[in-house]
Amino acid sequence: METVEIKQTQISVLDNACVGCGECVKYCPMSVFTVVNRKAIPVEQDICLECGTCIRNCPEKAIKIAGLDEQGILIKETTH
Repeated sequence: METVEIKQTQISVLDNACVGCGECVKYCPMSVFTVVNRKAIPVEQDICLECGTCIRNCPEKAIKIAGLDEQGILIKETTH
């Protein structure tokens, strides 16, 4: 039997930074976000492409995705 790894994207929105502008909703190609009570909420994390578009377009830098840096670029693992 073949083992399949399931991707588990971890998106966090910093409540104290998010102003609910909706730029993440506008630019996300997979419609991962919605805005409720002036705060962005990642409602579809399982379909996230981890492309970093939301991070790059958030004017408040309120979105973080595990494995991506502050510009939305994949963090390379270093081996020692």
